[in-house]
Amino acid sequence: MEKEHFDYIDIAKGIGIFLVVIGHALSALPTRTREQTELIRTIIYLVHMPLFFYIGGMLFQSRLGKYDQIGFYNFVKRKASQYLIPYIVFSIILYILISILRLIPSFAWAVSKLGSAPRRTGDFLLSLFTYAHPVDDHLWFSYVMFIVLMISFLIRKADLRFLLIVFFAGYLSTWIISFPEIIWKVLRYMLLFTAGRLSQKCGVQYSKKNLILSAILCAAGIGCYLPLKAGNISLMACFKPLAEIGSSVFLLCLSNLIARANWSRHISKIGSYSYPIYLLHQPYIVPVILAIFSGDMIRNILGVVIAVVSGIIIPIFLYTFVIRKNRVIKLLLTGRQ
Repeated sequence: MEKEHFDYIDIAKGIGIFLVVIGHALSALPTRTREQTELIRTIIYLVHMPLFFYIGGMLFQSRLGKYDQIGFYNFVKRKASQYLIPYIVFSIILYILISILRLIPSFAWAVSKLGSAPRRTGDFLLSLFTYAHPVDDHLWFSYVMFIVLMISFLIRKADLRFLLIVFFAGYLSTWIISFPEIIWKVLRYMLLFTAGRLSQKCGVQYSKKNLILSAILCAAGIGCYLPLKAGNISLMACFKPLAEIGSSVFLLCLSNLIARANWSRHISKIGSYSYPIYLLHQPYIVPVILAIFSGDMIRNILGVVIAVVSGIIIPIFLYTFVIRKNRVIKLLLTGRQ
């Protein structure tokens, strides 16, 4: 039973990381082509990261007894290793790489593709902790997940239904109050994380029946959110979490059905590598490939396909045959001990 449980979660993570990579590939397209894919990108961004935080909440709740035993200090130590170390290491690598490329005129085009690192080291170190001017936007997940986990541990004994109401209010407040990026992201993803915790505690079954119900919920949320995207902020703020939670449940139900298929192990395998893929694919692989293939529509489409495939396969190859062979490199680049 436990193996099946983690099989379908890995399948969901495999679907999620595929959406992450394709979302970044579409975002790296030239402006005109990117505008043509705006609807697809918007839907993808409503789905992929909410799914990972929802799953994170499920796993946190299922391991809560174990976390209680090890205590707060060991919990912080473990999660800092998993999330903060790669966040800091990749930020430093990217900062150094961008700083070097800035000194070479012929590589000026590559700087904008890699990120927007501050020029002064002091500003970089400040941005590393405040996330005011991040080196690369995609690294936010590690930092936010760490903070969400710390908060969740500290309030782990609180009633989850009450917390869901509190974090829904917090989610809504981010559309009204101009919070710093790191704060509004934590407030929004605390809602998704807590929803995952509650679903795990209540024993939600990811069945065919719930597949249909969650598909309706997801479609209703997305269908109501999209027309309001540039209009009514209050209503948009209400429908967005509906779409995010609905899509998370839908993909978990779908993954539970896929888990019974013979070929499901391939998606499950990709899901088990989802974190290394997340850390390595952007901005080192996907934007670079898109820059090489930038041109007419055919070249752009070909570039997206190659970027997505490479963005998944290359990180898996690097992790399997290089990174995990050395314990220090493995810890620094993926947080895995």
